Amino acid sequence: MVSKTLQRDKLWAAQTPQIFQTYAIIANAYKELQTEVTDDAAAVEQIGYEVKLHLGDYNNIKVTTPEDLALAQIIAQNML
Repeated sequence: MVSKTLQRDKLWAAQTPQIFQTYAIIANAYKELQTEVTDDAAAVEQIGYEVKLHLGDYNNIKVTTPEDLALAQIIAQNML
């Protein structure tokens, strides 16, 4: 059941890979992890860092299925 419909203009889509100022930050976050997290940013938040947003690119897709690969090939061809 839907509990609440959010305003879309207030939402951001997270992309992977996520970026951090240094490797040590993300490595330490997972070393110190206290609870289960859904992504790297949540792990970094748990150890006290602020997570900031950086504008990504819609064409930066995650390739995990054959359909994703086909789409990635189309995107790559259009970028040449």
